Amino acid sequence: MTEQKIEAVIISVNFADMLSITLPKNERHFDNIIVITDEKDKETVKVCEKEGIDYHATGAFYHKGAKFNKGLAVDVGFRFLKHFNWV
Repeated sequence: MTEQKIEAVIISVNFADMLSITLPKNERHFDNIIVITDEKDKETVKVCEKEGIDYHATGAFYHKGAKFNKGLAVDVGFRFLKHFNWV
């Protein structure tokens, strides 16, 4: 039986202040964390870089004029999973 891994996909757009508090407390619980943010959200990128967390900036949140398409952004995050056990 192979070892199970737990991954997290975190959506964070313009909440870098909250992410900077929660990310360090939660990263020990996961084998891999992927943060998905908007292309214009430079503060979230800074937090991820400081913490050494993988992040991906995407325009998916506002694709086809959407107000905020979180589901599509989560789907983007799924593309970057490494272990495919628990998300």
